[in-house]
Amino acid sequence: QNTLQATASYRVSDLLPPPPVSEAEKEILDALPKLTLSQNLPDKTVTLLQEGEALLELTTQAIPGSEAAQHLRAQFMLDFGDASQAKEIWQNLLEQNASNLTVIEGLLQVAKQEGDFEAVVRYSRQALQLEPGNPNYRLELGVALLDAAEIEESSDILGKIVADYPQNPEARVEYACVLLQLDELESAKEQLEKALELAPDQRSVHLELGQTYSRLGSRGLAKKHFEEHRRLQGKFAEQDT
Repeated sequence: QNTLQATASYRVSDLLPPPPVSEAEKEILDALPKLTLSQNLPDKTVTLLQEGEALLELTTQAIPGSEAAQHLRAQFMLDFGDASQAKEIWQNLLEQNASNLTVIEGLLQVAKQEGDFEAVVRYSRQALQLEPGNPNYRLELGVALLDAAEIEESSDILGKIVADYPQNPEARVEYACVLLQLDELESAKEQLEKALELAPDQRSVHLELGQTYSRLGSRGLAKKHFEEHRRLQGKFAEQDT
């Protein structure tokens, strides 16, 4: 069940970022009723889901054939645990318009949730065809290739991202993971130490550093970073409660 963490009212058009819509579509969306999310009430999830589905049905009826309305429905379904229906809607939309980047991003969400690395690779490549050089899609592709054990191409992509965006700690961490796979421990440590300078409170940096120092035989440093990872994990857990 979904535990909702905040109380807010949203118009359908504010529920999530839809694909580009016309002014006429936006006026229709803004005229529809609001959807209220209740704070920390998992027992209300079914009611919320029913309200949301009814509201999205109104949206679909109000704007027949609208990609924005269908995208809203797919995102809503994914957020409330129905990935298969969301995937079906987005795949149908992609068949109608292969250049719809928002739909490709939706399918990327589903693929990552399902752990389908081949699909993540496929949709990342498709997104890059539409936006060549986009750093987010390049990173998605590099990480997915690593997960799919395509180490050589992953190393090439992530290494270039680090060179292009040296201030991005996430890219450095992912590149370090590739280097660890290649047993290039010193190079991985160098990337992680630079990532630590950029993001000292990023838990993944400390976890990977702990594993790297452990493999290098530096038990004291490994312990230090594992302990810091646990401390940060506890800190963020407290903030979420």
